[in-house]
Amino acid sequence: MWYPDLELNAKSENLEEIINRDNLEISSNTKGFGYTFVKYYPEFTNDEKELHAIIKGITVFLLHLTNEALLDWLKSDTYFKAQHHCGLEVLTAGPDQSSKRAFLSGCWGRKRNILAEMAADLAALETHLVIWRAKYKATILPNRPDRALVYLNDEQKHGPEFPKAIDDHVAKAVKEF
Repeated sequence: MWYPDLELNAKSENLEEIINRDNLEISSNTKGFGYTFVKYYPEFTNDEKELHAIIKGITVFLLHLTNEALLDWLKSDTYFKAQHHCGLEVLTAGPDQSSKRAFLSGCWGRKRNILAEMAADLAALETHLVIWRAKYKATILPNRPDRALVYLNDEQKHGPEFPKAIDDHVAKAVKEF
């Protein structure tokens, strides 16, 4: 499967390497691609501006559209995110007030754990995408030519990371069901 964010990262690393050749002091930069690109944008050569435009195009026309579609689906989902209770063991009080363990109903066996894991990842993904959208609207939409990237969990830690295990959980769920 092709992941646009990996393509974006590769192009961003390429542009950072080009910038590093001309500006040795940024080799120790710990603020990330976005900071570096904004800082050095006024000094970019035509080739660097072209690569920067490609990176921005991936952000605006691919990642933004993909993220919006995912967020729309997540907002309308009434099944998968509701599986967060699957596999949760709770203590209940019996008629004689004794404690007993019970599993919340609705999921059984291995499917229970897969759905619970996936539901947690989907909730984390929704949070990530809502914050990504806010940062996108605040930094890319004001027509800032120097802005090309929207990272949340980079060196500046503006938000939660993309839930990395979600691909594995979705693959397991598809296989099981």
